Amino acid sequence: MGTISTTIKDIDEPLYRKFRAKIVEKNIKTGDAINQAIRLWLEKQEEIEKPITVKTGFQQSQDLGYVVAEKGENFRRKK
Repeated sequence: MGTISTTIKDIDEPLYRKFRAKIVEKNIKTGDAINQAIRLWLEKQEEIEKPITVKTGFQQSQDLGYVVAEKGENFRRKK
């Protein structure tokens, strides 16, 4: 795996200072912390983009099937 050097513009200064203080406190290199943050952000995006399927909690004698919800949508019956 290769590495790159880059400049990141328009970072919120108080946010970066808090981030930097934490990584210094934990003795983590800035690049390692940024890699970890990017990895976590990407994982969260994949999690958000997956449809969520849940079984309804109504009477089992009725065939209600499953409902599906995607980001920003209300639950709807699965077709």
